[in-house]
Amino acid sequence: MHYKRQIRRFFSVACTIVLALPLLNIFTTATKEKPTLFLSDPKRLFSTDPIESIVNYSLYRFLGLSADESKAVVGKDGYLFLGNGFGQVIDKTRGVYAYTDADVKRWLERISKLRAWYRSRGIAFLFVVAPNKHSVYDDKLPRYIRYAEGRTLTDTLEKVTRAQDIPLLNLTETLRAKKNDASLFFRTDTHWNAYGAYLGYLATIRTLNRLYDTRIPILSCRAEPLTVYGAGDLARQLKIDTFLDRFREREYRFFCDGNRSKRIKRGRISNAGGMIPYGPRKKAYFNQFSYNPDAAVNAKLLYICDSFGLANTSFYEQTFSTVWRLHLDYLHGKRLADFLLEHTPDIVVYQVVERDLGNNAALNDLPPPDMPYRSATN
Repeated sequence: MHYKRQIRRFFSVACTIVLALPLLNIFTTATKEKPTLFLSDPKRLFSTDPIESIVNYSLYRFLGLSADESKAVVGKDGYLFLGNGFGQVIDKTRGVYAYTDADVKRWLERISKLRAWYRSRGIAFLFVVAPNKHSVYDDKLPRYIRYAEGRTLTDTLEKVTRAQDIPLLNLTETLRAKKNDASLFFRTDTHWNAYGAYLGYLATIRTLNRLYDTRIPILSCRAEPLTVYGAGDLARQLKIDTFLDRFREREYRFFCDGNRSKRIKRGRISNAGGMIPYGPRKKAYFNQFSYNPDAAVNAKLLYICDSFGLANTSFYEQTFSTVWRLHLDYLHGKRLADFLLEHTPDIVVYQVVERDLGNNAALNDLPPPDMPYRSATN
């Protein structure tokens, strides 16, 4: 009889929760979405997301804990950090990520071949590493995560490339040196803000000028701090963003000398490689191009990047007369060779976030070594 009562109680509680889910879902989304959307997707009526959100927010707000540390880790002062489920970023931060000398050797061989491929075609080439937030704001990590400064995979790859005179720029120290002057990353998001992106731009142009004597004018810009409200991708990973819609984040608006952004024309790059123009207010994303008659220098930049490249493209657009921005996982192999044959850029910059260093299609699928190249002077 005791077991029967327990079973009845269990089913009573389960039925109550199931029946209450539609009301809870409608109530929690009514202010942001039209209730009629539930008619097109009835499964949403019984979604457990609202309950998960309440539980996850309670853990975050009152205990400083993450409901899923594989997705996001709760640090100090409201900082959230990407979890180990993404590129094993926590293991890499702590310097315990497992790799072998053979792994390093393979990576070095690939980037050496890529450098040689560009050098043989007279193209300035630079590989840029955008740091993880963990590496810059290590003082905001939870106590049980210690940044292994100087002993990470990034440090190892930087050392071997430096020994081989391969043009690799690690932005970690650049940003660490400035983190007390301004906010450089969003607290609830993976990415750097406009100020961090601007510092990355400055270091990249200076490195190109030093390595290749390109003499590219550097934009002189003034930063105006802004307060923006809302929560970023890490909060969404934990499903607590609805509770943080009034969270204050620091962002910046930049005003650059020369007024070089007024006549920029942008468009998207089709899968066939064609250029399709669109209006100047189109949101920045991947596989886009820009033409700027007022640019600081009459030169063409191919910018191959990940999501960190979206924030600093505006600075490159004001610097170079032509900028093509394509994703690291899109432009590689024969497609890369064909693109260069058609468009003849003067400079190619690869920018990859630290956690994905050594693990992306851009180096796993190199262009054919015998691919012809038509120089820009022909």
